[in-house]
Amino acid sequence: MRALAVGRPGVMAALWRDTLADALVYRERIMTLGRRQFLGRTEHLFCEMYMRQRAVELAGDLSCPLPPTQADLADAVGVTAVHFNRSVRTLRAQRKIVLQGGHFTIGDWLGLVATAKFDPVYLHFDEDRRRSE
Repeated sequence: MRALAVGRPGVMAALWRDTLADALVYRERIMTLGRRQFLGRTEHLFCEMYMRQRAVELAGDLSCPLPPTQADLADAVGVTAVHFNRSVRTLRAQRKIVLQGGHFTIGDWLGLVATAKFDPVYLHFDEDRRRSE
């Protein structure tokens, strides 16, 4: 691996960029867990899940599959399933999301992004280097 990286500067640059992207995602996750309340964590998770699935063309019209279980999603945001369920109920009541049949649809993208303080730049998707629109 070292010989490949030293002999090919493009490979070295790609590996370094990947390392930096991983570090940005890690920092964002730490900030989410440390500074956001559980509702904000849940909102941020839904924004990120949508953006990641959109990047690989699994999402469209603010809707995408929701394969993880509610327990898995609760673990991802660092809360109990009960707290996660409460935040989902709140988001449904605010009409920010709709969960139905293994899919979720974002009903209020701008509201979700604003309250989650979501900025997709850390994901390093070229078309999303600007702030969410």
